[in-house]
Amino acid sequence: MTKVCTGCGLAKSLEEFHPAKGRRDGRTSRCKSCCNAQTKERLKLGCYSKRKQNTKYARERLLAKQYGITLTEEARLFQLASNKCQVCGSNVDLKIDHDHKTGAVRGVLCSKCNSALGYLGDNITNVLKLVQYLQNAPTTVNILGLLNSMATRGGI
Repeated sequence: MTKVCTGCGLAKSLEEFHPAKGRRDGRTSRCKSCCNAQTKERLKLGCYSKRKQNTKYARERLLAKQYGITLTEEARLFQLASNKCQVCGSNVDLKIDHDHKTGAVRGVLCSKCNSALGYLGDNITNVLKLVQYLQNAPTTVNILGLLNSMATRGGI
């Protein structure tokens, strides 16, 4: 069985392609020769020279793709937030918060506040309902007293 390489355009046997579990035919789209040539080219350019550079490059790509900002803009964003969560003030595990509908960056939140906002669907009404619930929620003692009185009346 043969396959056409998307790199060189030649039809080659499947054995000339690297295995790839997620692909329909179980092989990469480019042949081993093309993959090796690209790796050599990237080595010449210094893409694999230092792990720190690769991490920085990956971070740059993530920021550009996910948030539309640069590393400099990210640093400025964290600086404006004083390197703290803009909700609770924590300085642990900070994340960039963004609107999932528009993609607009809103600020810096710790992972807990960012998750809480996500669980509430980024919905102000839900946030206000939660605040109202916390302000008006009965205490555990009140709930236990209520349950005991219901039990003595045969309600439970």
